[in-house]
Parts: sequence; structure tokens; C-alpha cells
Amino acid sequence: MKPHLTTDRSNRYVLSLPAGDVDGIAAARGLEADGYFWEGVARQLVATRRPALATRFTFDSDAATFAAESGDRQPLAELAALLT
Repeated sequence: MKPHLTTDRSNRYVLSLPAGDVDGIAAARGLEADGYFWEGVARQLVATRRPALATRFTFDSDAATFAAESGDRQPLAELAALLT
């Protein structure tokens, strides 16, 4: 799965990723690969690899989709690269 970066109706940037497991990684650990799972992965990646990004966007995930939003495209592009 590849993260998708778009703009919404209020001209904010949105990075999204449909929920789903990648090669059974989550299922092998008894986890459900929903939007909240991927938000946890994103939070961990940011905390350990790019902590300066932590305040540059907000999360808006749900059970079906991971989502992060920002008025600035750059931090979301960096997050997409981390997730990829």
C-alpha cells in the first residue's frame, strides 16, 4: 500500500492510507491493521526517526483509514516517505 497525498475542501493537505495488513505483519501479532494501527506505526516512526515532524500535522484516522492533515505539504510528504 502506498500513502496518498491530496488536498481537501478547506485547502489543507491530507495524507491517507487505506487500512489493511501488509504481508500479515499485524495479523501475526494478533493486531488488526486498521487506521489506528497505521497511526500508531506513523507515531512511532516520527518519534524515532523524525521527531521534529511531531507538531507539524495532526492525525484524523478512523477504523477504515489512516489520515494525517496539515496546512503545509512538506511534513506530510516526509511522513509518506517514512511510511513507504
